[in-house]
Amino acid sequence: MSNQPHQSSLNSRRTRPLSPRSRRLSRLLALSALALVVGVLSACGSSESGEAVEREASAGADKCDAPPAQRTSAYVASHVDWSGCDKSGATLTDANLFRANLTGANLTGATLSVANLTRANLTDAYLTGATLSAANLTRANLTGARLIEANLHAANLTGANLTGARLTGANLYRADLSSADLRGAICHGGIVWPDGTRGRAGTCPPTN
Repeated sequence: MSNQPHQSSLNSRRTRPLSPRSRRLSRLLALSALALVVGVLSACGSSESGEAVEREASAGADKCDAPPAQRTSAYVASHVDWSGCDKSGATLTDANLFRANLTGANLTGATLSVANLTRANLTDAYLTGATLSAANLTRANLTGARLIEANLHAANLTGANLTGARLTGANLYRADLSSADLRGAICHGGIVWPDGTRGRAGTCPPTN
């Protein structure tokens, strides 16, 4: 007995086109699978992004918590990078901050007496009310720094760049300003000059 009719029936069922309902169901299943894959990839990307942000925040915190170097020599670079860090009110007496990066750092009210800030970058730093008496700021970059009412008594500012700095009410009594650049600095409001005289409004450096 021949099974050709039976084989023909099977072939007919195998080659029968999908009904419109089946096609819609297939498309829906394919779209669902695609959406699932996209969702998983997005979740992985978000997780990686979040981890990157956490790593950057942690690195920033570590940077700001780094202590100044041991003061073994006045000419050993401290490698301190406190750019943008909040060090307001910090006690940094006699600290070695030679060539330190303090760009935009908040040092409001900080104590930096006798600190070594030779060639330190203090561009746009906030030093309002800070104590820098007898500090070494030789060739330091203080461009645009806020030194309002800062105590710079007997500080060494030889060759320092003070262009655009705000020195309103600062105490510079007995400070060394040899070769310091004060172009565009704001010096009015009771500033005390190295010779003990008070600067006239808007005059910086003073003219006698």
